[in-house]
Amino acid sequence: MVEQIDYGDIADLRARLEAIEKDDDRRLVMLFGSGLSNSVIPDIKGVTSLFRSYLLPASSADFDAMIAPIDGSALAYQNAASFLKRRRGDAVLARAIRQAVLAACDDVSVEDRAAASADIEYCKQLERTGKWSIPAGYANFAKYFSSISGSLRGQILTTNFDPLIEISLRQAGLETAAIPVHGDASFTVEQLTEQASQPVIHLHGFWTSTSTLNTITQLTGSRPYLHGMLRRLLTKSITLVLGYGGWQDAFMTALTERVSEADLLGAEILWAAYDPDPGKVASNPTLYSLSTMPGFTLYLGIDGNKVFDSPSIKSKSVKVSPFGYTLMSTINIPDGPVNTDFIAGRNPSWADAVPGAWPRLEATDALCAKANDILAHGGGSGVIALGPMGEGKSLALRQSALSIAAASDWTVLWREPGAPNLSRKWLTDVRESYGPVLICADDADLISSDLATTRDVWAKENSEIALLLASQDRLWRQRSKTIQANLSEVIFHGLNESEANSIVAAWAKIGALPSNERGDEASIDRISAKLSKSSQSMFNGRETTLFGAILDVRYGEALASRVKDLVAKLQSVKITSPASVTLADIFKAICVMQYTFDEDGNVQRGATRSVIAALAGLDSVFADGKILELLGREAAVAYAGGRVYSRHPAIAKAVVTQIRQDRSILDTVRRLGKAGARLRQLGGPPISEYADAYLLGRNLSDPYEAVAAAEGALQGAPHLLEPRVTYLSVLRKNTPQRSESYGYELAKHADDFDDIRTAIRALLVELSQLAARDGKMQVALGLAALSLADGIGYSLDEDRARYGLVQIIKCSQQLRVQKFASIGSLPEAARVALIRLIGENEATRFVGRMRMSADTLNRIRVNSGMSLASMIIQACSGVSLAVIEQYQLPLKHVTAFRLQDFQRLLERANGQHLPNR
Repeated sequence: MVEQIDYGDIADLRARLEAIEKDDDRRLVMLFGSGLSNSVIPDIKGVTSLFRSYLLPASSADFDAMIAPIDGSALAYQNAASFLKRRRGDAVLARAIRQAVLAACDDVSVEDRAAASADIEYCKQLERTGKWSIPAGYANFAKYFSSISGSLRGQILTTNFDPLIEISLRQAGLETAAIPVHGDASFTVEQLTEQASQPVIHLHGFWTSTSTLNTITQLTGSRPYLHGMLRRLLTKSITLVLGYGGWQDAFMTALTERVSEADLLGAEILWAAYDPDPGKVASNPTLYSLSTMPGFTLYLGIDGNKVFDSPSIKSKSVKVSPFGYTLMSTINIPDGPVNTDFIAGRNPSWADAVPGAWPRLEATDALCAKANDILAHGGGSGVIALGPMGEGKSLALRQSALSIAAASDWTVLWREPGAPNLSRKWLTDVRESYGPVLICADDADLISSDLATTRDVWAKENSEIALLLASQDRLWRQRSKTIQANLSEVIFHGLNESEANSIVAAWAKIGALPSNERGDEASIDRISAKLSKSSQSMFNGRETTLFGAILDVRYGEALASRVKDLVAKLQSVKITSPASVTLADIFKAICVMQYTFDEDGNVQRGATRSVIAALAGLDSVFADGKILELLGREAAVAYAGGRVYSRHPAIAKAVVTQIRQDRSILDTVRRLGKAGARLRQLGGPPISEYADAYLLGRNLSDPYEAVAAAEGALQGAPHLLEPRVTYLSVLRKNTPQRSESYGYELAKHADDFDDIRTAIRALLVELSQLAARDGKMQVALGLAALSLADGIGYSLDEDRARYGLVQIIKCSQQLRVQKFASIGSLPEAARVALIRLIGENEATRFVGRMRMSADTLNRIRVNSGMSLASMIIQACSGVSLAVIEQYQLPLKHVTAFRLQDFQRLLERANGQHLPNR
């Protein structure tokens, strides 16, 4: 009987690493333990002995009594560190760590290590200029890691204190930066983008840090931030754990949780254990439990010093890609026939960009020609491909980058997602290291601010720095006004007959013509003519795009059927079992957001990663894992300005049409409202990330859909008043018969919610509109005026004041029509106040050009803020205080109607919106 083997050996691991480089688009993240450093730095037993040497003589006996029974174990090390910390303090413990690390520095003798360890600045100098003994495993790893494509290089993590990884990488030509993690909050993942060098994250601290983690309490203490950090770092990655024994510490706990989430994160863990005995490895309970989880592969008998010592994975390139970028010379293009993924809507790969895979558009030739002209003149400027989403810009950028790299002596760098921020120093260093350099970047609108702040470096004459960029046109023009003069533009829009013919001929070559076409010359001509015409036609009143034309020609009226099949396919893929959320649920929501707010993806109101993850009840980091990975592969979603869209408005429209027909749109909008409200209640990302989903009910014209979205928001934020005010507003507009009773009950219980102080003013305005609709104009006026009062919530701001003033104007005008003498000049006073806050044009937009006395308006225009506030108090005080009791509002403490906050707003606004006189 053949034994079942669930673990691999070093040959399996090397083959896996070779496969990562050839056919995986996930990053390789490394986690190093002490197993590789122990050949040059004292092991656990040696460091424990070193700790003893720093004790005063009177403490030695106590130390020995504690350590002798467990000498050589991890517990001995931890107890020894704790003992030294208690008896001599953190500074001495840190010095002992430095002395241990100096054992690997050949420039410091054994006799001098103790003295050298006392001088932190000297230790830092040695790290940069000293001669160090580098373990073979680190040296081989550095050669391998520096040779692979920048797109494959993930983060490097280590539980070690020493700088040997950094030194080995620098010797291989890759600059590094040590990032110590002290305790639980030393840096944010976003701060890694500020590093111009490859970060090496030291999870227990760094040897020249003022403190490190050594004791049991420190190592096992709660580190919730570490959990979140690892989640971000391991997303869409393959993590190789090397030389790490798996101590039962907080880091191991965090890593175990991440393995349990590996499927959602799109992550995989490769664990290389030194011991060849499966039984001994299984004796580690945590490691044994990990070995039973999907996304985890165990390799036994692995000597970390030998993993990268193999011809199949050794360095293959002379130059090293800078952190966050890929040298075009290192790009690995997989072999094989051209497939139809690109014309089906997926973002282009490098295989799609090689010569002969797909034809080049004339705009691509122009892009390439302008870039070459810039190089011929020494750089100092750039060229950018601009056009709507779906016009072939990304493919053109890749085709141009490959072409220029093959023919030019300039270094061509491709910017990867998540690359560090562009800085003057980075540009200068890259120019010095690589010679004349062409920097290529897709979605260039995301780095426009960096380009603006570094223009004095790259845009000067003969800078030997040039830019080759692509962006969606509207997003680019919104963000790049200061640098547009430094960049030539190539517009991508539409096809001519020759281009259409080349595209269709390429389809015929790979058997990708529409199913009812034979592929002869006549059919190719007919399809080409249709493609050319469609690319210059209109869709929903807008010019179509290249991808839109492809959809039209390949599917035509059958697009709705294709979309229905796609949604059905996605319905079978569950994201989270407990919540029973499927990939179809996510895709439907993306299409609803696109169709409702941002059809073309150019105003940044599509679905965000935060909302996408919240739809599944997950943290936002999970969006980039399984969810978007699968949607990219199965549904060809697109990205613009950091938002997520279906590949074309026609697809979004077809999806929305379908789910309206089968009524599942009610579930979709309810999910969106709930997701947005969940983020609101958690208070995590900026409100711009989720406001459209949270307030979706206000933006839907269909009454059933609007109510369903508002109901979802109630479910997502059960402790907040704000979504209930939105729900009341949606009811008032769409189902009036339900709104009155709901509004009265909500008013009585408003103080049951956590956010009453922020939401009460909006509730009062909404109740005012409800009362006005029912003809109770005096009550409506009192509620609207009360929304401006002091002491009913947080200080009044301009937005809340605007809502209240607009409602006061409308109510007081109606009361004037009804001949209420007590109204006096209230409409004019409120209008002047509104103008003073937001300006004449905006005021007219909100209340129109109501008939008011011109003489009264002109007289009131010169009034002070105090005078305007007094006029409102005089007209509204009595009725405003009366509605508190009438509606049983939780405002019994308000016994006087004061408008001091309102008055201060008007006085501050005087210099901004001076009224016309």
